[in-house]
Amino acid sequence: DTSIELYEAAAQAAVVVNNLEAVTSYCTVINSRAKCLEDKLSCMYVKFKALIHGESHSETMEYFLEVMKDLGEPALLPVNEIYGDMMAMNSVIKGLADETILSLSTMTRKKTIFLVKMYCDFYQAIVLIDPSLVPAIALRNMQLTVQEGLCSRSPLVFAHYAQSLSFTGNDIDECIRLCRLSKILLERMGSSECGTLFSVFFYIMWLAQPLQAIAEEVKLSKEMGERSGDLYAAAGSYCLVCIMGYVTGEPLADVRRKSVDCIVQMKDKNMMAFFGIQSLFHSQLAVLMDGPQIAEAESLDNVIFGEKKTLAAAGTDNLDMVASYETNQMVRAVLFRKLDILSSSRFFETISDPTIPNDPWRNTAFFFAGLGSFYLARVSDEEEKKWMAIGNTILEKMGSWNKRISWNFQNKMLLLKAEKMYCLGEVESAALLYKESIKSAYDHKFIHEEGISHELCGHFYLERGLRSEALGSFNSSVECYMNWGALAVARRLQDFVQSTFSLESQ
Repeated sequence: DTSIELYEAAAQAAVVVNNLEAVTSYCTVINSRAKCLEDKLSCMYVKFKALIHGESHSETMEYFLEVMKDLGEPALLPVNEIYGDMMAMNSVIKGLADETILSLSTMTRKKTIFLVKMYCDFYQAIVLIDPSLVPAIALRNMQLTVQEGLCSRSPLVFAHYAQSLSFTGNDIDECIRLCRLSKILLERMGSSECGTLFSVFFYIMWLAQPLQAIAEEVKLSKEMGERSGDLYAAAGSYCLVCIMGYVTGEPLADVRRKSVDCIVQMKDKNMMAFFGIQSLFHSQLAVLMDGPQIAEAESLDNVIFGEKKTLAAAGTDNLDMVASYETNQMVRAVLFRKLDILSSSRFFETISDPTIPNDPWRNTAFFFAGLGSFYLARVSDEEEKKWMAIGNTILEKMGSWNKRISWNFQNKMLLLKAEKMYCLGEVESAALLYKESIKSAYDHKFIHEEGISHELCGHFYLERGLRSEALGSFNSSVECYMNWGALAVARRLQDFVQSTFSLESQ
């Protein structure tokens, strides 16, 4: 029916501009003219997409469950109730060669294609509504794929399943394999419907490829989302573009400009799902550039409230916001050498929590937590054993990651080892490890972490009475911090150097 197709096109256009009222109107017309279930499927999907874009979370959940019940789909269960099914599916997938998976038949039934699309899009939204159901969605989509073949969303199906496996802590090698297969599928299919694909890699592929490569891939996710009109995917991917710029040591002024643009776009398009997290991230950039006092400001860059207002608006029950704040505080405590903030950080309570998935942003905080632990072990008499144990736990974690991809973790592991040797009084080993960590950070293009290595090496030399070597290390650190754009961190170290080496500077 040509009229139905025209109204479907109009409804899809209304989704792109986030006009839920127009979508509802067009869908009402389509339903009145539909002659069978297949005529209604597209209408159902468009309405569902509009609810996601409009961030109507409770309505999204209700509508999704209603549609799935009507279509005879099984109920979504928490991971503890489907664990056995996931392991069974994992055995099936592991038993299939790469080319066998890539050559699965083409999915033909419109109802199944509709279900796969619904599950893929709901996967994005459910993370913000009820993350415990994410594995169930990924599993059901994989079951449909194994039973009926590939469709335009299959790259996402494999990536989502890989991500769910990683959340349960199972078989990281298989997770990486599935991500690589999803990328090959995308290249073969040329699908424009997988806007979040490379954003999913953010949570897994840091164990398999350089962080700089992931930074480029999340840019692709943003572009794909924009081209396909998927505002939700584009907004989430833009946040990751900013985060990866920060994690890889891009100039902070550039990252800050992107962050402002990201926030402005969210406001203009009324896409607020990621607004709180992005606001806290933006506060972190401002603190590193302008100083810790900026966190007390009423507003930042004329685009967001200050950090205190942002946290107050989120509420203490928003665990993602609280975790992001604690992550930022850990990094600040080390970079600004705030012992009181460091020793009371709640981040230490989460380092062994298996329910919190790791990603490049959180891994940065792990690194700083390790540095902070060994620092506290040196200056604390009563709790030395406690802080050494925490430092060793993080060092072990960093060492296991380094075995998978040294590009991302070698310099971090070496610096943590240097700090540990310093704590143990193994000064010769420590001196060598500091130098190796500096070289590794330079070789792998992490200028911000090169600056940290130079500074900690400087403190090591200074406390041993090697003032000339210490001054050289501090000056190199300031240069790295300045090139990174962490101007407030550089000023803090410059002030320390001025007060400590005033005679040498004359």
